[in-house]
Amino acid sequence: MVKALRRRGAILVLAVTGLLWAAGAARAGGEFGFDYQELQYKAKALAAAPFAPQEARVPDWLLPPKINYDQHRDIRFRPERSLWRDAGVPFQVQFFHPGWLFRETVQIHELDGKRDVAVPYSRRYFDYGKNDFGETIPSEMGYAGFRLHYALNRPDYLDELAVFLGASYYRALGKGQCYGLSARALAVDTARRPPARNFPFSASFGCSGPASGPARSWSTRWWTASG
Repeated sequence: MVKALRRRGAILVLAVTGLLWAAGAARAGGEFGFDYQELQYKAKALAAAPFAPQEARVPDWLLPPKINYDQHRDIRFRPERSLWRDAGVPFQVQFFHPGWLFRETVQIHELDGKRDVAVPYSRRYFDYGKNDFGETIPSEMGYAGFRLHYALNRPDYLDELAVFLGASYYRALGKGQCYGLSARALAVDTARRPPARNFPFSASFGCSGPASGPARSWSTRWWTASG
């Protein structure tokens, strides 16, 4: 697989199941609402194909030098639009807006039972602050990434628990902790000489929602494409 990534710039599919919380027994059989065999088939097919650069979805006027840090920071997700906010479960998902340093977008999918339901980008999910370009944002742009919220430190406040944003970067917190360095989901040949480093970037995420009842679980799978 590493050989394919290095020589072909292939696309690798990764599947991760994490952040399992249970007050009782875990869900029977570990079912997370998608077929691992199908995921493995897609991984094999994508890894065998030549690398295809992502189609540019972020307009030039959302990128430097036409937009700066402060302008992008003024674009904030509306908490009332959080995924699973009204589902009566302990987790909520919020999304990041593309632009500034975040040129590549990711597609978000919710795994509902056996269904893979796309979570479409919507301008209504964001408050654009002092920016006056909200109504001109492309309607099918996608998101820059997402973050998971959970009552980690106290029951009346949902902390930012984990973030997936930028290339294949991610970071996560434990109770009472502060963020440090971000980690990469995948990096290839970082110690080779001469340098031939290969840093894939995330292209799509699939989130399986928390179960109802006493057991709670959350899972994510993501595709990363080498750049």
